Amino acid sequence: MQKLKLKHFNASHMMQLRNQEVKSSFDEVLRSLDKEEIIVEYVSETLEDAKAESKKLVVLRNMTRKHHLTKTIREQTSDRYGYFTVITDTVKAELKSPFEDERSAAKVLNEWLEPYRKSLSKPLLGVQTTLLEEMSDEVDKVERVAEALTTLDLIRVFNSIKLITEDIKSNITTRSTELSDERREAMMLKRSAYAKMVVFLNSIEVVLNMNGENKATYLRYANRINERLERYKAVVLSRSTRYKTAAEKEEASATPPANRAMRSTPYNLTSSFDEGMDMDMQTKGKTNADSTTTDALNGSETETKNGSDNVANANNATTNNGVLSNKTNGISPADSNTAAHNGANKID
Repeated sequence: MQKLKLKHFNASHMMQLRNQEVKSSFDEVLRSLDKEEIIVEYVSETLEDAKAESKKLVVLRNMTRKHHLTKTIREQTSDRYGYFTVITDTVKAELKSPFEDERSAAKVLNEWLEPYRKSLSKPLLGVQTTLLEEMSDEVDKVERVAEALTTLDLIRVFNSIKLITEDIKSNITTRSTELSDERREAMMLKRSAYAKMVVFLNSIEVVLNMNGENKATYLRYANRINERLERYKAVVLSRSTRYKTAAEKEEASATPPANRAMRSTPYNLTSSFDEGMDMDMQTKGKTNADSTTTDALNGSETETKNGSDNVANANNATTNNGVLSNKTNGISPADSNTAAHNGANKID
């Protein structure tokens, strides 16, 4: 049994195209034979199958577009920071209160907040979400802290922070799930369309390998298709070269590790995690990361006894490979409705 390879075509780079480039590239290749009369039946059939699959690619969108919940999460993070400042500002003011009980409560809270001041200096999504869990645990377990919050009428504010944090976590989970589903669907569509494209190109290979009377005509078709394939291959290679050059420049200009260690600021795991946290998952990941799965499809081979059997077998082939980091950095000024958070907006 002879192995038939795609020796006239190289289409593997099509899986490395960005989502918004995929459909146009597939359509351009398939339209290259629109004005031709395809007299070989199995070539005509595989061409129509590929066109039908390509139509499904219309749902692919630019994955760098922000998710609809990103703005909400940023606004909620900003609001939560505002609630935190109500507590810190109140404590600062009550340290000078003429009333002993208020000054004492303020001193307790001032001491309690001391380890958290750096993390409460600006809106931070990941840091302050984690921080709140620790603070809530202390309020529940350390009676003097809970009493001090009650004395300064700050317990309602603290409860509002807990409520809005739950909303933030819920929105992040929803966003992560939806983005993951979108990426998985996009990858499945691209794989399916690519598989149909390979079957179509394979059918032309069959005709060429038969060395029949149609070989000259189909060699002309192959050259025409290859012109389109090479154009998109150049797009992929150019992008890869730019990424590689940028990485090399960054590496060359980087501070030597020894010097960098001497000049670095104190290590703060949560702070570094929070930096750049406002990027959607799909923005942070390269859309051409799909290329890691392309190797399984590259150089597609179909075993065949003769040309017709090869296309039939290829048509029966299926692809079922499927494809949180959710980095968000908070912060844009927000004026969202927060009345539901236990009257936090009633705090002066």
